[in-house]
Amino acid sequence: MLIFGGPMLTDLTGADLRALHVFQTICACGSFAAAERKLDVRQSTISVQIANLERRLGFRLCDRGPGGLRLTERGRTLLEASARLNLAVESFTQTAAALTNKTVGTLRLGLMDHLSNTPSFSVSRLLRGFHELAPEVNLQVVQDIQSVLVDQILNKSLDMAIGAFPASDAQYDRLPLYKERQFIHCGPLHPFFKDAPQDYDAETLEAQRWVRRSYRLDPEAGFPLALGPAAATAANLEAVGVILSALPVLGYLPSHAAASFVTRNEIRRVTDNYSVTFEVSLISRAGQRDTAAMRHLRDLAVQAKKRR
Repeated sequence: MLIFGGPMLTDLTGADLRALHVFQTICACGSFAAAERKLDVRQSTISVQIANLERRLGFRLCDRGPGGLRLTERGRTLLEASARLNLAVESFTQTAAALTNKTVGTLRLGLMDHLSNTPSFSVSRLLRGFHELAPEVNLQVVQDIQSVLVDQILNKSLDMAIGAFPASDAQYDRLPLYKERQFIHCGPLHPFFKDAPQDYDAETLEAQRWVRRSYRLDPEAGFPLALGPAAATAANLEAVGVILSALPVLGYLPSHAAASFVTRNEIRRVTDNYSVTFEVSLISRAGQRDTAAMRHLRDLAVQAKKRR
């Protein structure tokens, strides 16, 4: 039985910070066993670290049982506080580095899917230039749909993101990078496939079944068609291509995302008409003060835009 008592945690030692990292990893992984693999440390060592941290705090953080890991109410509160501590430590590190004209710390960047092969803007070249300029910055990149990236910008789990975001949203600052044009496509099961592309009228296209996105889409001029009933929903462009190749439906795709499917004759462009255009931008939270790393990436993005 763990007995609480003794000195309470009134200052943070290096051992406390290491134990908090272990605690955060356990929570992120969902179990001590998964954390063991992630940390490359034995469960017995993890258990000792958590027990010592609980003694220092004076309360239990979590319970383990047949149902898995369960945080106590105080454990959940401490987890939230430790996340704020991480941000404060990172901010301190970046401020200290700025005083020595050295860019360090972490830059958390979100990307929408299929950015790697767009001909309009090279994200790879952008990140290569960033690494050359700030080689000691830990660049953390995640890929997700635009709505999730916006949420992560607003809850501060991302610093910046690149995607096709609604232009009217005032919750983030935006740097337009390029415009992406998307066309209507279909696969071999659709009757339009054999003769595509053709100049179909709007009424004919609107009567078809469509694959839609599971996230909000905001073309610059809106959709030129009232899309017909949804036969399927996709969370990314790759999924749209797969659905188009498998079902008798229509759907919007940019040419670079459709290219591999078109090459394999799995989908075709239905018509050159009724295309939609999206503005792809680099965003950050409105009113947020840029770190040195964020300024570097923004400046490089501006330079890349001017070279286009």
